[in-house]
Amino acid sequence: EFGKWLEGLGPVKWIVLGSSYHTLQIPSILKRYPGAAYISSADAWKKLRSYDPKLKRKPEFLYTMEEDVERLNKLLSEEGVKFQFVKGDAGTNSLLLFAHKTAIEVDL
Repeated sequence: EFGKWLEGLGPVKWIVLGSSYHTLQIPSILKRYPGAAYISSADAWKKLRSYDPKLKRKPEFLYTMEEDVERLNKLLSEEGVKFQFVKGDAGTNSLLLFAHKTAIEVDL
């Protein structure tokens, strides 16, 4: 199982919701990793809150907010990680993640 493999690498500290559409698996991830910091679009988080009203009001970082992306990039720059929100991608609110010279994307 992927979760066991992932946990074998160390504690799960960050969860990135890279799209506003692909959220079906997120409620089980929220339960499995309640201590992780979540990075999400505002729309994806609204969707999750409609499913579970007890969910915290907002994630630690909203990548649809420019100041949150700047704060996140400052925080993780030493790890070789950078985020770039794709402005104008109105359908999915895509987020690009650059880590160790590799780009990761969900929905462009």
